[in-house]
Amino acid sequence: MFSKYLLPFFLLFAPIYLHSSTWNNSTTTDSWNDSANWDPVGVVNSSNSVADFILTLGLPDVDINAPIELSKINFNSPDDYSINGPASLTVNNGQINVVIAKLI
Repeated sequence: MFSKYLLPFFLLFAPIYLHSSTWNNSTTTDSWNDSANWDPVGVVNSSNSVADFILTLGLPDVDINAPIELSKINFNSPDDYSINGPASLTVNNGQINVVIAKLI
């Protein structure tokens, strides 16, 4: 019989899944809060989310208009990005990965 005291033990070691979305900037807006700018569609804003910036397909400037919280940010692009706005961006574990790949 499964003991109710074992449940917290199993939950302690349960895997944590991160949800990853890629900035695609497919619209004419540069707003982080525009769900159409992310693939899969949806604003990246939760403590288990990862924001990936891989290619600049449009505007490399990203505006944050409402507070954003996520687990980490990955930049892997030969282009520069600028993240601005009146709202805050919180990276919970402080992990920001940058790969500089300028093509000559």
